Amino acid sequence: GDTVVLDSNNQFGSVGIVAAEASVTDADDIVMSTSTVSSNMTVTAGTNITQTGAVSVANLSVFNATGDTMSLGSANTLNSVVLVATDASVTDANDIVLSTATVSNNLTVTAGTNITQTGIISIANLSVFNATGSSVVLGSDNQFGSVGLIAAEASVTDANDIVLSTSTVRSNMTVTATANITQTGDVSVAKLLVLKSGSNCKAFEPYLAEVIRANRQVSTISNLQNSNWVHLPRRCIDLTIP
Repeated sequence: GDTVVLDSNNQFGSVGIVAAEASVTDADDIVMSTSTVSSNMTVTAGTNITQTGAVSVANLSVFNATGDTMSLGSANTLNSVVLVATDASVTDANDIVLSTATVSNNLTVTAGTNITQTGIISIANLSVFNATGSSVVLGSDNQFGSVGLIAAEASVTDANDIVLSTSTVRSNMTVTATANITQTGDVSVAKLLVLKSGSNCKAFEPYLAEVIRANRQVSTISNLQNSNWVHLPRRCIDLTIP
């Protein structure tokens, strides 16, 4: 019910924590064994952060592995999370809320239910958000390299360009970008796709062509504007599908 503060340049093998509040620092790698913290936890490593047991934190978790890798792959219960790393992978058995995240290479987030956010996410390369059967809602002014989405419902916003990598959404998906929307992988959306692009409309012509063919529509995007499948910015409605 009290506090653990271990903030010197320690060298632990693995660490288990049971406390109300906790802060732990390791000069090198840190390996988290089973831990239960009833309020907030901060973990700082000189190199990598990994785990061997589930970590349960009731409020905010801060994981700082600047310049190295963070891999938290067990069935954790983390509530909200701050991530700072070169590469990061985090798994939560239930909902996960991204407070802020700054990752200079790739990020993978897997949740048993929903993935949401309260602060800005900045990922230099690929981000994969996996909430199979539930929702991904990332509505702040994020800065992604490319994004892959696996969910029942998904909404993602980028303050600049957004590049969609392979994505599968079982119901509706909304993609909002201040600049261009493009793709590098196949995008499968079972119901309504909403694209809100500040500039480029042509990138999704191949996908829209498949939607039209599947629904026996005539070959212009303008006919999709009144359908239940795709909503596009008005500047896009005159594009012609090959």
